[in-house]
Amino acid sequence: MNTHEKTTSATADNPILSAALQMFNAAGISKTKQEQIVAILSGGEVREEERIVKRREAAQMLGIAPSRVDAFVYMGRLERAYAPGSQRALGIRLSSIRRFQASCTATPTATAKEA
Repeated sequence: MNTHEKTTSATADNPILSAALQMFNAAGISKTKQEQIVAILSGGEVREEERIVKRREAAQMLGIAPSRVDAFVYMGRLERAYAPGSQRALGIRLSSIRRFQASCTATPTATAKEA
């Protein structure tokens, strides 16, 4: 059973989820996001890379101060997650933390001075 079929079966049993999906469609929220929201609301699991972590947890994962997390967000190195229609951030996307960690551990290229 694919994700869309799971979403459809979950909403058929739950009138609240069905009404929520109708609102999401009216708001123009993508099918992928709708499926993620339904999975969360129906007790399903969200893929690890889609997880959102709090600023303090992101700072601990990276071994930096929470204020540095804000600085990296401002520089575009980390990505905040927002609820649809909200200006307040929910937290930092785990996928952006993983990308940031990978870019920090990549071997630097040789500079002209070293060559």
